[in-house]
Amino acid sequence: MKKIIFGLFITLILLGCASSSTPNFEKIVQIGPDTYTISDYSIHGSEYTRMVSLKLANKFAASKGKCLMLLNENSWGGSYTVVFRVVNQNDPEYKRPQYEQRPDILINVREK
Repeated sequence: MKKIIFGLFITLILLGCASSSTPNFEKIVQIGPDTYTISDYSIHGSEYTRMVSLKLANKFAASKGKCLMLLNENSWGGSYTVVFRVVNQNDPEYKRPQYEQRPDILINVREK
């Protein structure tokens, strides 16, 4: 009986390791040449969702032997959306990003 329980215990451990070592790329959608998006939601908030999504995007790029280039990101509540490219390291577009805080509100002034 102890051998059966021990065998089941070892099997569960190995199954857990196997499932966690293979990333699930189902949330990644191709929207153009070398351009992808991930949209996700978590009850833990958008910062947590951002971290998980960007890690997945980096693993996806690495699985193709390429680098991640962030194009756009947006969050609201617990949801997060990222748009990114997967490019070669020597691609001329792949350079250090210059991030700017986007305003929360845009005001259009119409003058007559």
